[in-house]
Amino acid sequence: MSKTLTNITGISTIDYSLNERFSDVNEVVFNDEAIGTGAIGSVYRIESIGGERRDSLLVKIIDSADFIEQTYDTLSILHDKLRTIQNSNNSPIYVEYPELLGLPFIVFKGNLLGQDQIVTGLIMKNLVNEGFEDLGAEEWGAEKYMQSDLKAKLFMAYQMAKCIDFLHSIKFIHSDLKGQSLFINLKIPQVVFIDFDGGFNYDKQSHGLTLGAIQSFMSPLFKKWIRLGKSSKDLSFNERLDEENWNTAIGLFELIFGIQPFFFLKDNEEATLKKYLKNTQWPKNDGPDDIFIDGNKDLHESIIQNLEAFRSNGFEALIDKFILVFNSGLSNPSKRPSPSEWKNLLFDLNKEFVGEPIIQKFKANKKSITFKGDIVDFSWEGSFYRKVYLNGVLCDFLQKEKSVSFNDSTEVRLSFVNDFGERSEVIQIEAKKVEPKIIYFNSSISQRTDLTPVVLSWETKEVTRVRINSISEDLQPNGDTPVDPKEKTTYVLTAFGNFDQTIEKTITVDVESVEILKFNYEINIEKGIDNVDVLWETKNAIEVEISPRIGIVDLSGKTSVGIPDRTEFIIVAKGYFTETSKTIEAKPFPIPIIKGLFIPTPILNLENHVPESLLQTPNVLQNIPTISINNSIEFNAVIPQYTELDKKLKTIYDIELGIPETRSLIDKIFNLNKNQ
Repeated sequence: MSKTLTNITGISTIDYSLNERFSDVNEVVFNDEAIGTGAIGSVYRIESIGGERRDSLLVKIIDSADFIEQTYDTLSILHDKLRTIQNSNNSPIYVEYPELLGLPFIVFKGNLLGQDQIVTGLIMKNLVNEGFEDLGAEEWGAEKYMQSDLKAKLFMAYQMAKCIDFLHSIKFIHSDLKGQSLFINLKIPQVVFIDFDGGFNYDKQSHGLTLGAIQSFMSPLFKKWIRLGKSSKDLSFNERLDEENWNTAIGLFELIFGIQPFFFLKDNEEATLKKYLKNTQWPKNDGPDDIFIDGNKDLHESIIQNLEAFRSNGFEALIDKFILVFNSGLSNPSKRPSPSEWKNLLFDLNKEFVGEPIIQKFKANKKSITFKGDIVDFSWEGSFYRKVYLNGVLCDFLQKEKSVSFNDSTEVRLSFVNDFGERSEVIQIEAKKVEPKIIYFNSSISQRTDLTPVVLSWETKEVTRVRINSISEDLQPNGDTPVDPKEKTTYVLTAFGNFDQTIEKTITVDVESVEILKFNYEINIEKGIDNVDVLWETKNAIEVEISPRIGIVDLSGKTSVGIPDRTEFIIVAKGYFTETSKTIEAKPFPIPIIKGLFIPTPILNLENHVPESLLQTPNVLQNIPTISINNSIEFNAVIPQYTELDKKLKTIYDIELGIPETRSLIDKIFNLNKNQ
């Protein structure tokens, strides 16, 4: 049955993958059948988060009122510290510390749907799906583990010490180290921690959540305190740290030798251990018989021999550390080595006895590509690594395959890296290049005569795409497309091969041009000397316009128009794709120039009969000198020199009246032709 966490608030996250991040956590749907239950909460399989299927993840729900707030605070503070490191390294924290793959990467508060109670939710990876086994599980194969490769055990012991040392460096104590909080993958090999919710940030918090349940990594003193009902609040920081150092030593011994250091005793209680160590030293098999398990004597003897063999083969410092802590360290916490001491010691041993990573398999599904962007699937397996790079790109720690696209021949390098060295293998990917071909590139017509689109068609081979210079987007290798040329256009088909090699072919499509074959005028004297006939003829035009005063006309023709003076006519001929124009200047019929004007001079004979009496001179005037009166009128006839003027104007007439039809008419009117 499914249940839903909703009303989610206070989300705190760290990166859990190089390739994926959660953008929203508004609800979590999970299967309500718990796969694990502890002192403070239960673990369930997630079905979906925010509507997306996430069945590779788990959610731990803390619903006890005593633990809800502190669990949330502990992991939120830890997230803040880890995010700072992530931002500095620009990669998830588990890239440097794969041991933290079991750390909850999302922490939030919410409600179970239909309930008012606030709970704290922790989302984490399902390590079982990734090939990990719980070291503390009932089905854990301890005997099989004891027979496993010593190098793998040493490598995981180093991982454990390194991770605990890192947590202490950021002031976090796990507080719950035990077999059940360690998951192991022997194939890689890798150890991963879980159960961080019981810890505390000792720079921000005063104590851990609880003392935990009695378990095999726990010191006799802690077991005693639990039985006495002592609270976590009653412990000092140093007491917590001393206990974690004891837990670390027990855990390291079990990882290396596959068994508890005091496995041969009937119990690990304080009284039993003190009785054993009173007159002897760990790991000896002498002491009171009542504290030993009879059935473990042979195994005990075998472990003693193994420890001596280790001492004789370069592991003396390691064995001495275990002897120190399991003897003096029981009652004197200062004799318990810190995680940093263990880390440094195990680093040296791993560098000598483990060394570089091992690449067990590196394969590609193909070793050649046939086109640019072709994808090759790579897969790999290996061990003793902490980081994996494919062609210099960091991969997720648990990633075992990756698809990569290539544009050309490439050397692909897989690199495994650990703290002691690096190992690489190479696969050569070859690009099989075949030159592209254009089978044909045609147009439906070579010259466009109307607005019907021109269709370009093509066929190619070994081509991924084609482009035509007038079209912005890529086209299919084979096909056709309409184009709309408005002028003579050269189309270039560029075909791109599988690796972007190019080949080109061109085709030119012309368009029908408009022509003005004739545009002139004639003086039409029959309609008046201020009238002209405008004549025109065009080719391939769909519209003709003459201005001024004429307008749209037929494609060819003649029209009469009166003009008072010189007039400039413009003809514009338009076709489907182009237009052209032409200009003429028309002049009206010239006013005739008069060469000669022969007007007869009038002869005036004036007679006037005056009575004689009136012609008698008065006496007063008889002494005045004689006055002569002449009543005759004479005109001087002036004849202009028209002959000379005609010679000078004849040239002008010939030019201005150059239209044959018009000149002929004028000749007739003015009798300029001597032969007529």
